[in-house]
Amino acid sequence: MLTQIRLKQLLDYDPETGRFTWRAACGRHGRIPSGTIAGSISRYRYIRLDGKNYPASGLAFLWMTGQRPREVDHINTNKIDDRWSNLRPATRSQNGANQHGRKHRKRKLPKGVHLHIGKRRSKPYVAVVGFQNRRISLGYFRTPEEAYAAYSEAARKYDGEFARF
Repeated sequence: MLTQIRLKQLLDYDPETGRFTWRAACGRHGRIPSGTIAGSISRYRYIRLDGKNYPASGLAFLWMTGQRPREVDHINTNKIDDRWSNLRPATRSQNGANQHGRKHRKRKLPKGVHLHIGKRRSKPYVAVVGFQNRRISLGYFRTPEEAYAAYSEAARKYDGEFARF
C-alpha cells in the first residue's frame, strides 16, 4: 500500500499548479529525468507508482493530508485539474451530482429534464433528480424550462454545494 512517505520519496507536488514531477530519474533505465511531469492522461491523470496506477487527484490528497479519500471531486469538473484548491472529498453520489448534463440525442434538453412520450401529451417533459442511488420524479411539465426550474430547486435541496446546473 502506498504511503505518504513513499509518495514523497518518488514525487514532488505543487498545490498551486496541481502538477506532480519526478524527484529522481525513473522509468526504464532512468530515461525519464528528474523534474519531468509525472503521469499520463486518459479521462483523468494517472501516475504509475511501484507497478500500480493511481489517479493524481487521490495522490494529491495523500501528499497533502496523509490520507486518500474513497472519492475525490473536481470542483470545476475538469478531471485533469488537480490543483489543491479544486479538489474536495466526496461520496459517489456527490461526485455524480457535480457533473454537467448529458447531451440528449436529438433534443438539447437541460440536465434533469427528459421527454416523456406516453399518455401525458399535454405535459410531455418530466423532471428527475438523483439522490442516494434513487431517481426521484419531480413531476410532468408543459415546457422544458418549467421542468428545469423544478430540477434546479430539487438539486439545491438534495445536492447542496455539489449541485451543478
